[in-house]
Amino acid sequence: MVAAGGVPLFVELLKAEASQASKEAVVAALLTLSCLNENKACIGSSGAIPLLVQLLSSGSNQARKDALITLYNLTIFLGNRPRVVRAGAIPILVHLLSLRKVDLLEKCVALLYNLSSIEEGRSTIAKTEGGVAVLAEILETGSIKEKEHAAATLLLLCTNSLQHSQLVLREGVIPALVSLSVSGNPRGQDKAQKLLQHFREQRQKETMLSQSAPLSTCSGQSLVSDETMKNNGRKEDKKDESRRIRKSRSGSIGFIWKSKVSLPLYPC
Repeated sequence: MVAAGGVPLFVELLKAEASQASKEAVVAALLTLSCLNENKACIGSSGAIPLLVQLLSSGSNQARKDALITLYNLTIFLGNRPRVVRAGAIPILVHLLSLRKVDLLEKCVALLYNLSSIEEGRSTIAKTEGGVAVLAEILETGSIKEKEHAAATLLLLCTNSLQHSQLVLREGVIPALVSLSVSGNPRGQDKAQKLLQHFREQRQKETMLSQSAPLSTCSGQSLVSDETMKNNGRKEDKKDESRRIRKSRSGSIGFIWKSKVSLPLYPC
């Protein structure tokens, strides 16, 4: 079907003022085709991606679900990931996650993970209002699989980015990471332990800098500032009860930063 030029026809049908039933049929066909690796690049370059992203917010429940799975399949091919980010998928995914639609949660987080593998995706997640917060919430309240994807996404977000690390720490993720590191599935445990290790190494670097540099120059330039770490134990906006609870819990586990106490960690 792809070789015969079927994909451009599907794209034209999605652009047309077709009925919901027709769009659902087209998306279902694209979903089937997207399962094959040899079709992913062709579908991605056909102009279908922006139309699939549109359906995430404007399609019927079935079209939305099939579009989400199709986009996930397409982003297995690296070349499609920038296309999905530039089509505006990330703010829509964050919104869908905030609605806590059970049938969409796992694939939404899995798609965010795929998109976070590129710099453009990571910066967009960090800039999107509620992007980091919703991942932190899923890390605490999601299913085992959802927590795994959330931890993996946050790990990619924080690696090699001080700014992103501080954003994540401000969401009070430490208690959920500690819990996942001992009770999650193998991949979830691995990602949680690596993220805890990442934060610990940043803390150690901060300590070394504060000891080697004059107080007047290092106090405002910590890798992970005392203020950032304290934010894990502070109460924030009363309107955001779940975030406040995460932060208040974080204050009770400051022991993990002490050099004499270590958690079992996998090597990065």
